[in-house]
Amino acid sequence: MAEDNTGRQVWRGSWWRFERYELVGRRVRPVRGARLTTYDPWHDGDAAAGKQPLYVELGRLGEQVRDWHSETVKTSWDRFWTQAAGEVPAHPTSSEIVAWLGRAQAALAAEEVELPPELGEAILDWCKQFGLLGIFQHETLLVDLEAGPRALLAGFSESGEDAQLLTNVKRYERVGAGWREHDLVHRSALTGPPPEGLAVRSLAKVRAESVWPGNETRLGPEVVLRRHGLPGRRAPRTIELADLNELRRSYLRDRHGSGLPLPNSAAFWRAYSEDVVAIAGYAVCLADILRGVQSSDAKKRSAQIEALNELLECVSPVLRYVQGSFKAELAIPSLLGSLAVMAYRDISGGVRFASCKRCGQLYRSRRRKQRFCSLLCQDAAKKQKRRRERRARAS
Repeated sequence: MAEDNTGRQVWRGSWWRFERYELVGRRVRPVRGARLTTYDPWHDGDAAAGKQPLYVELGRLGEQVRDWHSETVKTSWDRFWTQAAGEVPAHPTSSEIVAWLGRAQAALAAEEVELPPELGEAILDWCKQFGLLGIFQHETLLVDLEAGPRALLAGFSESGEDAQLLTNVKRYERVGAGWREHDLVHRSALTGPPPEGLAVRSLAKVRAESVWPGNETRLGPEVVLRRHGLPGRRAPRTIELADLNELRRSYLRDRHGSGLPLPNSAAFWRAYSEDVVAIAGYAVCLADILRGVQSSDAKKRSAQIEALNELLECVSPVLRYVQGSFKAELAIPSLLGSLAVMAYRDISGGVRFASCKRCGQLYRSRRRKQRFCSLLCQDAAKKQKRRRERRARAS
């Protein structure tokens, strides 16, 4: 808990991390038996302690990934050009040029994305310090889990003909104050013979039991609702329906039968992992925001402001009653969301971002005349300058 510049209390929350993580293929996951702890990412990112905030550290990591990716795309393009340049006629028509560019784009998209070992290890080291980004918590809005058939809702005959199947559904829904668990009922058309042993309920009976329609889910069971696509890319982010099996393959080490542990529970965290390429993608996204949000180019600046606002979509204002008074707070479901809020507060507070004149690393500063990311780089630059001056006098 801390005060912002208007004196209101803002909830910064805490985050989870394991003592040790491992990189298995493309998955960053906790080592079995590692201890799970919580910490305050805002305290760990306190620039007053002489270090850059967490979001700047992730942005630096993103710049390393972007440099590698730029070189990879250039290499892929050079390879394609060497192979396919002879296919272009001496005087191509516009349709021939479009077709050739389409093949080039398809060839680049088909390149398998595999981070080099040194970048994978750099991301793993970052996760060991601060935990995983919480991409599941950041992107997922709702999960419906089928808990088994409940009854048949009779249509025009008590024999079950024209009946509908009522299915118990457990829903995990991300709300402002955290994850909420609901027990709901899903109603669907009966496509085959009714399951044996199910009671047939009339509409009046169902209403009397208060299971429908007040707590009926409109989404079918085994469904996930989430936001799709990285912020700031050409394709707009959309809300999509995803398959539960796909979700488990993407994030969980164990299948957990046909279900899913309650998000942010100990069982969830011990099974949870993230794709190292997905972590790299968000790191690059944050690096682009920090580099471009203060650009003099209005179009570039606007695009990065929009990307940051999309990262902030998961943040919710909440009202709490603590020790006899109301508190206005922010509920943040992921570490990624916390990093976005940190950047948002610094940018709106006049902090600037620049490259260190010695090492080239990204850094934040409130002093416009600052040219180095740290005192270490500043002292090293002074020593280099004195050595150059001595050599110049000696010559």
